[in-house]
This record gives sequence, structure tokens and C-alpha cells, in this order.
Amino acid sequence: MKSLIFLVALLITVFSTYSQSMDGRQYEKAILFLKNQSSLNVKKLNIKGTDLFFINNTNREQQLKLDGVNTIKARKGNYFLEGATYTGIVCLGAAIVASSRKDTTKPTTGEFAGFVAGGAVLGGLVGLLFPKWKEVYSKGDFLGQRAPLYLKFGSPDNQLAIKITIAL
Repeated sequence: MKSLIFLVALLITVFSTYSQSMDGRQYEKAILFLKNQSSLNVKKLNIKGTDLFFINNTNREQQLKLDGVNTIKARKGNYFLEGATYTGIVCLGAAIVASSRKDTTKPTTGEFAGFVAGGAVLGGLVGLLFPKWKEVYSKGDFLGQRAPLYLKFGSPDNQLAIKITIAL
């Protein structure tokens, strides 16, 4: 029984400390989707407790309460690798089909490789134009920061009950 109490106390301590580490998150570029159905494109977003500090689109510092926000999406790179991979595969398939036809001249290995590499580079350049956005906050939950363990303490019918749910 003592080990169970120690384990529960340890888990509560670990996860309460873990949940406090969400404070001070920073994002270079973000989009705030507000509860009034509008959105703000911001720079240098800093989350401190329940307050958001950022630079708005007129380059002025601004502060906003987190409870006025439905969702926050932060910029997390671009689609360079995806564009290069997919167009490289398409060009590889096209080159294989073209080289297997009997009524055309067969491409040399250099032409074959150049076609695939050129397609991959072109696809990567197109992928650079499209930013990736990751949802980092949604209606009270920091996504990717939730512990997979939920502890609920209660006393139905005057009996002590501990409910532990592990979500995988």
C-alpha cells in the first residue's frame, strides 16, 4: 500500500512539473485563430502562462490573453523534401516508361539520372514556396505536450477511488 501511495505521489509530481514546462514557448511566425472568428498573423509569439506576447502585422508589440484564442498554428518549415521526393518518384516512373518503349531511342544513364534529379530539384523548389503549419494550441490543450496518463481522484459513496487512464 505504501508503494502504491508513493507511486501515485511520484506520478503527480512528475506530470505536474511536466505540464508547467509549457510556459515560455516561443514561435517565430504563427497564426492566432481568435474566438470571435478572426485570425491574426503574428511574429515572435511568446507564450507566458495565460498571456501571449507577439509582434502584430503593423510591427507593434501586442499582448493577448490565451482564453481569447481558439487555435494557434506555428510555422514549422516547408515542403521542400516532400516536393523533391514526390516529383523525383514521378520523374523516375516517367523515365522508366519512356525507356521501355520500343519505338523511341533509349536514354543514356546520364540522361536518365539528369531527368530524375532535375525533377526532384524542381519539386523541391516548388515545395519551398509552401510553409508548413503545425497546430500547437487548441481550446485549452497544448498539442504534443499532453501526458498520456490521466489521474482522477474522487470519493463516490464515501469510498476513496483513484482512476488511472493510459492513452496510447
